[in-house]
Amino acid sequence: MAIIKIKVKVSPVNRLAILFLWFVLTLVSCNNKRHEIVISDLEQTNALIKRIDIHTPVKMSVYIRYWETGHQDSVFITPFSKGTLNHHFILTGLQPLTNYTYQIISTIKNTTVKTERSFTTKDIPLIIHQLVNLPYDDTQHIPQKFLNGYVIVYRRDVPGVLMIVNAKGHIVWYKEADSTGFKVAAFTKQNNILALMAPMTYPTSYSNEILELSLNGDTLLDLKKGENGFTETAHHEILLNDSGHLVTITLEEKPFDLSKIGGTKNDTVSGDGILVMDKRGNRLWRWSVFDTVHVLKIPDILKKKKDLMHGNSLTYDNDGNYLLSYYNTGQIWKINSKTGKVMWKFGRGGDFKINNPKDWFQQSHDIQKVNKDNLLLFENGTDDQTTRILTYRLNEKEKTTSLIKEIALPKNLYTPKMGSTYYLNDSTVLACSAQTGEVVLINDKGKILWRLRTSFRPYRAAFIPSDSLHLWNLERNNN
Repeated sequence: MAIIKIKVKVSPVNRLAILFLWFVLTLVSCNNKRHEIVISDLEQTNALIKRIDIHTPVKMSVYIRYWETGHQDSVFITPFSKGTLNHHFILTGLQPLTNYTYQIISTIKNTTVKTERSFTTKDIPLIIHQLVNLPYDDTQHIPQKFLNGYVIVYRRDVPGVLMIVNAKGHIVWYKEADSTGFKVAAFTKQNNILALMAPMTYPTSYSNEILELSLNGDTLLDLKKGENGFTETAHHEILLNDSGHLVTITLEEKPFDLSKIGGTKNDTVSGDGILVMDKRGNRLWRWSVFDTVHVLKIPDILKKKKDLMHGNSLTYDNDGNYLLSYYNTGQIWKINSKTGKVMWKFGRGGDFKINNPKDWFQQSHDIQKVNKDNLLLFENGTDDQTTRILTYRLNEKEKTTSLIKEIALPKNLYTPKMGSTYYLNDSTVLACSAQTGEVVLINDKGKILWRLRTSFRPYRAAFIPSDSLHLWNLERNNN
């Protein structure tokens, strides 16, 4: 092959032009490299969540837009990730077996780069699909508030599963736990899940672990019994107070000499307490039923010593003090949240007078203060095997009360244990019939408006308003 050499004479002006062009191309090349990003499209076990990790060569501002492919009229966005090289995103609110397109927006100074990709979600595992079923979807008489909202329900057995379903019965969020069950769970004002967890070695609603989860699936708190001041078994309730502290019912076990009434000199009596901790497990406040009750004066204490009163629900009154429900005694106690003093006892043998003694409840579960003076409770009704949802109006000053509303569940929804209710509006409540495995929306006429069937025994179910559940951040068009 012959090589032909050609000499080209370049003028000083052209030489400067070539040097300038080389400088521009080099600058552009370097700038492009600065915007090269590494995307890790991570495999997820949860079909309704997608995790995407992004590494940028320099610190950038990054966020993701995503939408169901072919439906760009509804675009969702993630929060911004700023001032870092490693960016972690969780795409939530996804539907199973659906194609999605997502766009990564990365910005440095005045330059923005958009990178577009797609993925397809998996199906929800069959074992989870089979946990809930909506037998019919007639929504004609369902309040709009409920149609727009969600219901949280969970399985206490192992493996534990917590689900959030919409009014159509579709699972919009779920979380699995391999070796523990969700004994009790609640949706917090911080848009997180707070739960008591335990293996099957712990009975029913008793727990040795407090877990807090974000809707992104991140574990925000995992506090186990034995850490710092968390030394008692927690059960039946877990709350966050306004200071962000943990509040739970505890199992209190105390030795007593019961030899004079047929027991032993070192007998153990089990009762309940209230424990307030920070999220590190440091004790901030504690109350025990043994601070108030004189055990030796209780009739049939030898029969009751294994579960003296059975606290099963804890909530706040309007003034910030505690309301504690006792199943075995059929009473609700108001306890001062600062001094621990029992302010009053509500129910049979308590401090309130009622016009008709037959209006008293038998056992209570899941108590709630509704409006200023009304108390809503779930009555199991073991005496006549009829479960009811009752509303009482209380006059705390005069210590009088009256039953103002009664909703009886159908006989086939009778549940002698567990169960819950949630106030939706003045004529409609959500009720969980735990023993039958059904969650129903029922009005004050006793008509069932909505029914969710489960293949397990849900301890409780609660309603989540649409404006409280932030699974999606809808991109707004400002044009």
